[in-house]
Amino acid sequence: MGDDYLLVELARSQPEYIEDARDWLDERLGRERVIQTVAAGLCPYGVRLFHGTRLTDGELEQVRQHGLKPLNLADRADRIAEILRLHTRWAEVEARLPQAIVRFGPQARAGRREDGCVHACFSRSGLLLGCSHYLTYGAEVDGHIAHQLFGDASAGALFRRERKPYLISFVVPFDDAARGSHSFGELVAGQEIIVDKLVGAWAYWQAHSEFQITTQRSGWAAKFPGAIEPDRLTIEPVDDSGLEED
Repeated sequence: MGDDYLLVELARSQPEYIEDARDWLDERLGRERVIQTVAAGLCPYGVRLFHGTRLTDGELEQVRQHGLKPLNLADRADRIAEILRLHTRWAEVEARLPQAIVRFGPQARAGRREDGCVHACFSRSGLLLGCSHYLTYGAEVDGHIAHQLFGDASAGALFRRERKPYLISFVVPFDDAARGSHSFGELVAGQEIIVDKLVGAWAYWQAHSEFQITTQRSGWAAKFPGAIEPDRLTIEPVDDSGLEED
């Protein structure tokens, strides 16, 4: 009876945002109690994560054989050049590619990319609807490199034409998912993040029955040290026609 009454009161509160629904529950049940209870209940389960990308046939075969690996631009330089050499102004910029690789790799001029981790997203719909850049053009850093070389976004069409979009998913233990959801890999902080997201969506749905999590465009990110082995991967082709260009 008590639980039913709580849900009725939650629905009556008509929270405007997902965060409002979560805060409503936290205030009445206690934030620490919610985090500990939900985390303990989910601990035995796995969590599926999604990695959106575009790959050539050769790159796809590499993933099938060796899994998902942390970014190393030096290892990918030849594959980037293979596409960029199709650009009409490639001859003008070819000599500057090694410098651009260092600039956006070891020198981290657009944020640290080579962090020894595989990056993924908790939300399949988030990648398809809200963060579709990865499926439309591929790795964001490739765009930075091309823009550095050509001074514009003209290489985007090449990245899209020469590669095909894929959603690559894998399952990790709940504790690993929680740890990966925090940028510094702290389990306790990660549990707060993952429970906040899950409880918020559930509570909002309790108050708004028409709400569907699959329509949400937010891409909640996580990262995991080391490679994800190929036998753990599910590779799903994506319909290119449904992806919007920037």
